Amino acid sequence: MASGDVIRLENVGDQDFNALFNGRSYSIPAHSNLMVDYDAMCLWLGHPDANNYDPRNRVRVQEYQRLRERYGVEAKALELSIDHTPFDQAELFHSMKPSLEAFDMANNRVLTVADDPDGDFLSTPEPSTTSDVGMLMARLQANEQETANLRHQLAQMQRSEQALSEADPTPADIPGTVTPSSSTKAPEPPPRTSTSEDTPSRIRVTST
Repeated sequence: MASGDVIRLENVGDQDFNALFNGRSYSIPAHSNLMVDYDAMCLWLGHPDANNYDPRNRVRVQEYQRLRERYGVEAKALELSIDHTPFDQAELFHSMKPSLEAFDMANNRVLTVADDPDGDFLSTPEPSTTSDVGMLMARLQANEQETANLRHQLAQMQRSEQALSEADPTPADIPGTVTPSSSTKAPEPPPRTSTSEDTPSRIRVTST
């Protein structure tokens, strides 16, 4: 299921449930039900597919914390702690969360974060299976993002090395550095010039 789908919420508690979604007020009387948008259910009860598979991004933990703050569980826990009143975190959340149960249009139960904070009932197929295309696509996107990050780091290193190379003096600029000649050929003697007025020819004198 996804955004835009319709969900049936059933209020199994003894108190009416009242909330807002997209600026509109919703009310579900006790022991009654109401058709709502999928996103409204996710807002009030937590996204069913939120998970903690990535230790760097534990989405379900974040969703659970959001619900605890939304329904005053954190404030109540602080109050009990100050009064030195013992309590159980899970039981406190269960007693303060809305008594709502979600069902899809086929009347199948949809377990939200409010129903299963730790994700114990999430289906986690083995990596070798392809039963959950969405999960495989998410992992593929994560791998592509990691590759993009590595490429970005490599480009930064190359730019840094190029900048350092341009900033360093060339060997000819370093005092005491001899620049090798471009040619290893021995110097040739100057060319002989023909006799002229400026270069009188030598006269060989012989005895008689």
